Amino acid sequence: MRVVFVPVTEVETEKKPVSQCEASGCEEKRLFESTYCWRHLSEEGRKSYVLKIKDIVKAGKGLAGVNLSGIHLPGADLSRANLSGADLSGTNFSGADLSRANLTKANLSRSDLTRTEISMADLSEADLSRANFYRTCLFGAMLPWANLSGSNLSWGNLSEADLSSANLSRANLSKASLSKTKLPRANLSMAYLFGSNLNECNLFEADLSMANLSEVNLLRADLSRADLFRANLSRAHLFGANLSGTRLSGANLSETELFGANLSGADLIGANLSGAELTGANLSWADLSRTYLLYTDLRGVKSLKGVNFAGAILPEGFEELMAQLEAKKTDPKDPDYSAKK
Repeated sequence: MRVVFVPVTEVETEKKPVSQCEASGCEEKRLFESTYCWRHLSEEGRKSYVLKIKDIVKAGKGLAGVNLSGIHLPGADLSRANLSGADLSGTNFSGADLSRANLTKANLSRSDLTRTEISMADLSEADLSRANFYRTCLFGAMLPWANLSGSNLSWGNLSEADLSSANLSRANLSKASLSKTKLPRANLSMAYLFGSNLNECNLFEADLSMANLSEVNLLRADLSRADLFRANLSRAHLFGANLSGTRLSGANLSETELFGANLSGADLIGANLSGAELTGANLSWADLSRTYLLYTDLRGVKSLKGVNFAGAILPEGFEELMAQLEAKKTDPKDPDYSAKK
């Protein structure tokens, strides 16, 4: 008996990618070990799914690289969880415990992390853009090369965290604690840091151009070779800070405390230093051309050697001060003694 195969015309149907949510018309990715995205899970489905994720973490199993975008896990205990490379965008982690968690290269953009415990966690190279970290604890966390652009970190604790080369452009860091935080070469351009604490912070070669640093505490901070072009440092406290070789052109330093600060070789062209406290400050070889120095007391400055005052608006009694300094150069006890033997 001969079998005859009759060709069947297939009806063409649009097939969804395996990773896509099965809900009609939805183009979002399905959640880890689910056929739907978070938005299309039923109320009961969401409750059971959250319990499932908590059980996985409790059992010590990793969730590296999985999709959990949009999931709601407020108050969850996710300490020491492995979420490296996971998609956690738009997730609600408010009040959760993510301390010592592995979140390297994870996507947490637009996530709610208000009042979350993330101390000692590893967020290296993570995408945290536009995330909400209001009053969140990131003490000692690792965040090198992390993207925090446009994020809200106000009133947060980032003390002793490592944010080397991190992107914090346009971030809100008002009233945040960043004491002893590492921020070398970080991008803080146009960031809002009003009233924040950056005492003993490392900002070597950091970009703080056009940032708002009004009333911040930067006691003994390292700002050497940083870019503070047109930054607002009015009424800031920079006692003993290192600003050597720093770009401060066009910056607002009115009523700023620079007691004992090192401004040697700094670029202060066109800056506003009206009413600034410069007692004990080192201004040697700094460029103060076109700088506004009216009402600034320069009598207690440690060194004005080689300073460029071309076109500067000078305080009353400036000529007398310079004459006194010139006379001191003939004093063998003076550091700038230049008399011929």
